[in-house]
Amino acid sequence: MFMKKILILSAGMLAVAGIATAQNTFPASGNVGIGTLTPAASLQTIGTTRLGSAANYAAVDANGNLTFAGTSAYRVQGNQYCFQYASNTNYGIYFNSTNVSIDYKTGPTTNVWSVGVTTGYATLTGKMGIGITPTNAFTSKKLEVSAGDIRLSLPSTSTDSNTVLEFVNNKAGALDWKFENYQNPAFDPGSLYVEWANDNFASDANLNIAAYWDSGYVQGGTDYGIRYWVLGASYADVVYQASDAKLKNNIADFSSGLKIINQLKPKTYYYNTDKYNAMGLNKHLNYGFLAQDLEKVVPEMVITQKALVSKDASGRHYEDVKLVANMTLIPILTKAVQEQQAQIEELKALVEKLTQSVAAISTTTTDDAVAAVTLTKASLSQNIPNPLNGNTSVRYNVPTGSTSAQLVITDNNGKTVKQMQLAKGTGNINIDASALSAGTYNYTLIVDGKLIDSKKMVVAK
Repeated sequence: MFMKKILILSAGMLAVAGIATAQNTFPASGNVGIGTLTPAASLQTIGTTRLGSAANYAAVDANGNLTFAGTSAYRVQGNQYCFQYASNTNYGIYFNSTNVSIDYKTGPTTNVWSVGVTTGYATLTGKMGIGITPTNAFTSKKLEVSAGDIRLSLPSTSTDSNTVLEFVNNKAGALDWKFENYQNPAFDPGSLYVEWANDNFASDANLNIAAYWDSGYVQGGTDYGIRYWVLGASYADVVYQASDAKLKNNIADFSSGLKIINQLKPKTYYYNTDKYNAMGLNKHLNYGFLAQDLEKVVPEMVITQKALVSKDASGRHYEDVKLVANMTLIPILTKAVQEQQAQIEELKALVEKLTQSVAAISTTTTDDAVAAVTLTKASLSQNIPNPLNGNTSVRYNVPTGSTSAQLVITDNNGKTVKQMQLAKGTGNINIDASALSAGTYNYTLIVDGKLIDSKKMVVAK
């Protein structure tokens, strides 16, 4: 009896142990439901489902939304689709473990958009529209921005740095262009450069600068306002300059055009293009003025401003350069021509007067007639140079049969300021006018007491 009880107790303990270690098993066919008696799939759960540990798990809520908690995540093997379109498995998001990028694919080997996971570098093989509506989403442009602005920003801590927009033509020998926001912290808060090269901007050594918009450089407290620099020759059919009277004040006439012109020193020259290789200077013979000379005569025509003068492997180099407003010479030249024309008219009137005086001389005797014929051989030339400042030379002819000849110089009031005896025949006489005041003088050839000719000379100081 005792043995029978032991056997029954042992059998009970084995049954309990079997229940504790048992697993639920289900037939190969049919559906299993949790929270439902009519499962529609092999396994259907009504309510929230968690897969994972207490802290790290994937969860599906009652609406079918999948979320992750803790360190759990949706993970795929390398070079596999993360998501695929159900109707076309070529379309989807692909994890490219070879390039460490997320690819948007339309085929096994076709990427339309790729973003580097570690670099952030993105490539787009199609077209991009920003701010455009679905009606024009299929733009014909590679990039279209509608109803918005584009900003290229510099880091706030950058110095001597730049932001660029490049237009690169990959065809061999084709020129590439770019806009560059360049800052030289020594004096320039930022300027916009237009640049070109033929090497896809692979090296700054081959970079050429066509033009730049200057932010403005203040020299000696004055902002000269040169904003646009063209580094080389430029063409325009017409260039207008603001000249409306309402834009001006302190308007006044001036009467020193000829005096200014006589002080100018025209030169011929070549530019030093080897040293100043970034300014677009020409290489042919030029005619003009030196700014330093012109500044002494008309200082208003010359300014000094910081300019890009050269570039090399070490960067761009700027220097103070004197610049000339040549257009200012036009009114000065106009005034000088007007003054000279007035002198010409005055001389013409004097010649006419002298011609009439000679014509009025009567010849009543044969001796007088012979003398008149002799005197007509006398001549007087215009002095050179004229106007003058110092010495001048006068060419004359005194007939050999004459008795005496003089050159008489008088001022505008008729007062004789100098008289010189002339030798017979053809010759030149030098006149020292250094002691004469600035103004207009008459010089007259007198032969045997008769006035032969008179001319004007202008003394400029």
